[in-house]
Amino acid sequence: MTAQIPDSIAFKGQSFSVVASTDNEIFGLQRHFRPLEPKMLSTGCYRGYIARFSIDASSRFLVKSLTINSPDKCAAINDTPPYCVCDVSKGVNGRSSALTFDELDLYVPIDGIVRACRGFNQSMYFHGGFQHFTGYGTVMDLIFQNGELVAAKDLSEEVGRLRQVLCEQAQQEGRELDSAFAWSFCRRTEHSAFAEFRERHGEF
Repeated sequence: MTAQIPDSIAFKGQSFSVVASTDNEIFGLQRHFRPLEPKMLSTGCYRGYIARFSIDASSRFLVKSLTINSPDKCAAINDTPPYCVCDVSKGVNGRSSALTFDELDLYVPIDGIVRACRGFNQSMYFHGGFQHFTGYGTVMDLIFQNGELVAAKDLSEEVGRLRQVLCEQAQQEGRELDSAFAWSFCRRTEHSAFAEFRERHGEF
């Protein structure tokens, strides 16, 4: 499996990768895009779309812009038309299948935690799926209730300590420390540092 392109979220003037969430809807927004039907955009985007999120002045969670591969349908979302070359008389061949929506401002009432990260350490890259949060220098938990941001927690120092545990464990096992190892170890370990982290911040 190819590494997947993550969604992003703008927070305090910086762009963060969305790597995990307790609300699964953030990774399955297709129902909000109907009648568009996302299909694989590339081997780096099997679900067929890439979203860029933002938080407005009222602290609401928005889909700010969107790139979506919809080869069979072309339609507006939230009354916003896509940028595409469209000639319905020519059918699907009359337009590009990759549609881009800017200034979409689509409100989604998510509930739960969005783990947002930036500053990925390329030494932890793995060519498959989404990268693990322990590979990032800055890790934030953004907490939403009914689509409104109510709190933000900076977990960067704690995650740095987890990364050191991972490094030591990888050395003991003679393994390379990458995101695949991090995902695997987090699911099988009973190490106190990870147990305490899960107790404080939840399971992802």
